[in-house]
Amino acid sequence: MMQADLPLTDILECLPDAATFLDSAGHIVSVNEAFLHLTGLPAQMVIAQPISGFLHAPGGGLDLEPIRSELAAPGARPLSGEIVVGRRGRRGRRCRFRIGRVERQGHGHYLVTLQRHDRGRPRGGGAALVPDGVTGLMTRDPFADAVERAVLDARREGSRLALLFIDLDHFKEVNDNFGHERGDRVLAIIASRFARAVRGHDLLARWGGDEFVCLLAIDADDRAIVDVAERLLAEVAVPIELPEATVAVGASIGIARAPDDAQSGTALLSAADHALYEAKSQGGFGWRTFAPAMAARSRDRTRLRDDLGRAIRGDELQLYYQPMIDAATFVPVGVEALLRWLHPSRGIVGPGAFLPLAATSQERALQLLDIQIRRALADGPDLVAIGRQVAINFDARLVGNDEAFAMLGPLQRGLQLLGLQLTVELTEAAFTETPHRLQDFATKVRSLGIDLAIDDFGVGQASLLRLREISFDVLKVDRAFLGNVAGSERDRAISALAAKIGTELAATSVAEGVETSAQAAWACRLGYHVLQGFRMARPMPATALAAWHQHWKASERKALRAEMALEPTR
Repeated sequence: MMQADLPLTDILECLPDAATFLDSAGHIVSVNEAFLHLTGLPAQMVIAQPISGFLHAPGGGLDLEPIRSELAAPGARPLSGEIVVGRRGRRGRRCRFRIGRVERQGHGHYLVTLQRHDRGRPRGGGAALVPDGVTGLMTRDPFADAVERAVLDARREGSRLALLFIDLDHFKEVNDNFGHERGDRVLAIIASRFARAVRGHDLLARWGGDEFVCLLAIDADDRAIVDVAERLLAEVAVPIELPEATVAVGASIGIARAPDDAQSGTALLSAADHALYEAKSQGGFGWRTFAPAMAARSRDRTRLRDDLGRAIRGDELQLYYQPMIDAATFVPVGVEALLRWLHPSRGIVGPGAFLPLAATSQERALQLLDIQIRRALADGPDLVAIGRQVAINFDARLVGNDEAFAMLGPLQRGLQLLGLQLTVELTEAAFTETPHRLQDFATKVRSLGIDLAIDDFGVGQASLLRLREISFDVLKVDRAFLGNVAGSERDRAISALAAKIGTELAATSVAEGVETSAQAAWACRLGYHVLQGFRMARPMPATALAAWHQHWKASERKALRAEMALEPTR
């Protein structure tokens, strides 16, 4: 057993082999770049997941309980053996593994290191390469080996390379809606299009899942990189005809160059992966070129992800509440509950910084929902004076999750005892679900007497055709529609239309992001029922609501009315 005080990420990056730290339950809390390279997965798909989802014994599953028991014995030494690395149902890689117990801040963790059997073997004399069974392209391991050789050759010859890391956008919806067989068909079609888009001497491979990689030899300028990237994006943008429907996916591309950005194949792949993350974070369907700051941001995200696991287990995630105001009477009608992370060294961290870290983990989404519910029930008495509505945000990934739905009933009953009404807010991302799943969720939620709100309307997936698929009670129009409403007649027309949609569908329309008296005045003129934004109130702890309410009634409400009266009507 050993003691560890350094940050987990720093410890792992010092190790030459793939390595991961597990918590006491066997869930991954931190990994190094070599682990991600071995699994072929981005960090967001492995953090907080059980290690048994990625490692299994050569003859079957992985049972951690006997290992934990043996390592818990006094004086126990690390265990080692043979393991297969790979997600269930897919061919994995045989590795030598070593696992030991690590005491960290009074809690038991496990350090697992993995070393591939073929590491250090000579490259010649192996079996013939086996193409990917779905796409017919080269697979990850041979491609990674080829990249290592190519980078060494380029350094020796003074030439340049570029690596494109390609991830399909919205491919998960294809699998979810039409099944994995259809998903494989889409992958095969896209692979054939990619093969047409690249040049004859470029090296194209399927990295795994819905990810592809391409290695290019380039000249002094980067024109060839841009040409290939744009052709790849153009090919993937063409809709694909399936027997059931026409599907469309996009792609995000991360680009890195050698020797400009990396001096080894592993570093080149890592740099391209960092650039890919940046492309995805910009909304997808585009490409980004690696910059050194991306690696620093990636390390920061990894540390923040490590911290988030601790925050969820501890007491750092709290609910702040933002009052919502009746547009006619200026009386508070309720609050929206918003997660805030009270980080011990970073201060208050908003959801935009930490929610994306949990974006691929349904388990993490359930944990965050549980925190919201427990906090809202505890804060209930402080909410009573601020109107009847209490809105919480419901992760779109949890639509159709029975465990998540079961959590809503106790919250609704607890709030009802205080005379409060629960509203569940769904972002427009929920409209990527199949219609029947979304309809079923909406019906079940409203059958409990819970109001349903569509959040951030107008900037995502909720087209007018899809709005007719479900019944809802509140339409929250995104702040983008009020940004320039005072200065643009066109913006006013669009914003008024959004408010009218809510009214015509028998829903309450909420103007989000009201930050000035001019925006408040126009939101009232355009027919919004409720105002929400910094001009009325910033999110605050439940204990601060009473003082805000007194100040609002005593002076701020009158001040806002007076400011609005001075605003021009044109």
